[in-house]
Amino acid sequence: MLIGLPWFIWMIVGVLFIIFYSLFRYVIPHKFKQKYLASFFLAPSLLMILAMIIYPLIYAFRLCFLDWHGFTPPSFVGLNNFISMLQDYKFWSALSVTLKFVGLTVPFEIIIGLLVALLLNREIRGRSVIRTLLTLPIFVCPVALGFVSLSIYDTNGPLNRIIRLFGYEPVAWLGTTSTAMLSIALLEIWQWTPFCFLVFLSGLQNLPEEVLEAGYLETNSSFLIFRYLVFPFIKPVVTTITILRILEALKVFDIPMSLTKGGPGFATETYSIMTYKVGLRQFSFGEASARAFFFLFILLIIFTLLFRIGKFSEIYD
Repeated sequence: MLIGLPWFIWMIVGVLFIIFYSLFRYVIPHKFKQKYLASFFLAPSLLMILAMIIYPLIYAFRLCFLDWHGFTPPSFVGLNNFISMLQDYKFWSALSVTLKFVGLTVPFEIIIGLLVALLLNREIRGRSVIRTLLTLPIFVCPVALGFVSLSIYDTNGPLNRIIRLFGYEPVAWLGTTSTAMLSIALLEIWQWTPFCFLVFLSGLQNLPEEVLEAGYLETNSSFLIFRYLVFPFIKPVVTTITILRILEALKVFDIPMSLTKGGPGFATETYSIMTYKVGLRQFSFGEASARAFFFLFILLIIFTLLFRIGKFSEIYD
């Protein structure tokens, strides 16, 4: 995009750069530069935060109390958007689906990631290659993963062909309420378990060798070594990764949206998908903003509880 700019734009940019550099280098006093240099370089970032985060948040919060569909003048409705949200069965269904999704994914991501990290934290042949291969799912675009998985979960896809080899009937993975959520959860686990593995591995590699050697002098039980030496040391890592994954799983949108669009019925309609449909399909921006801010409030409560349960102040003292 930048390469395709006209030559005179580049010339103007170059001239402005020379002018500002000359002013900064030769005209502006040294004391002024020392005093305001940090503010000068921070100003663009602060303006970006103000324009892209603070202002949209304030504007969206204002919409919570308005009835606006984008084509007519907004009208003040007070708390009606929140009242209609609590009376909508889709709201409670989406909240239930989201919590179910968190329960199906986060524990398995953490447990599998920790087990793989413990396995690859020792000297085995091809350890570097295995580590590299295990991290590849992190770099896959979730939307692309969802669309590619449509062919995998298809009735005539590779997964059902394997099932037919064992004499069973093909499964409509995305067509029934009992298997659609499981199918999405498996993709989420596949993509984000490597992230947990990397974080756990970095924590295990910081474990002092002297501590492990002293532990093995006392017992040969790997379980006791993990229970009383390794786990207390990586407890801050476990707490941190649990909070991060819970908060991210609560906001899931791209994989279920690209796979099922919330179906069949409302079986995979997460809170983010429900809010998207209310705002960008029904064009009820006031209701969508109310639901988004209500969910933000829930996330803040969950984060505060996890923060207190995790006892971060004690962990990092």
